[in-house]
Amino acid sequence: MKVIGNVMMIFLLVSVVAAQEDCSDHDFYWHNGHHHNQHQCNPQKPLPTAMPASYELTAMDYSRLAAYEEVLKESMKNPDSFSIKATFYRHYGPRSDAEKSTDRARIARECARDTIREDNVPKCIDKEVAQFDKDYAAKQNTIEFCSVHKATNSYGGFIETSDCTGDSQGFGSWTTVPPAPTTPAVTAAEQARAAQAYADCLKLAINNPKIACNQ
Repeated sequence: MKVIGNVMMIFLLVSVVAAQEDCSDHDFYWHNGHHHNQHQCNPQKPLPTAMPASYELTAMDYSRLAAYEEVLKESMKNPDSFSIKATFYRHYGPRSDAEKSTDRARIARECARDTIREDNVPKCIDKEVAQFDKDYAAKQNTIEFCSVHKATNSYGGFIETSDCTGDSQGFGSWTTVPPAPTTPAVTAAEQARAAQAYADCLKLAINNPKIACNQ
């Protein structure tokens, strides 16, 4: 009896495996065992990925970051309690062909999930890709900041929150803001040269009022 039971178990497992097949994304969401006697789909293949081009923050970007942090602080119920745990950015640079293909594949899967009739999926893809391209073009060559921060609420308790939205819309993930580059310290020799240059300028300016010396 034990042997027969094992044979039956193997038969059932083989039957389940045999019933599975590769499906379209639409079949996976709409007919994957959701109805009586429907087939079972294999797991969906992972979406393609593409790494955006690297971007190095500029001095102007760090100024914008400081302005963002100040506005965020002033929006708190108790600004004096405000502190930032981590800051992030994302840059909307030109997209490569690989990135465009990745975005289209993501949108295609979303359309397959949200569209009842499979023959309407291509129309959904074309519409949503056009809208995404338009939205991205409006953001291109800009940079956004977000952070994880905390401050006290009306009851005096600390609340930690974040304004970092997810990347489900395809606009890319957030990158941690690196420390701002520091200005190299002026050496004693450089200070001496600057002082001498200023003294020489003052000597020339005695006889020529048009010369302006900056220290």
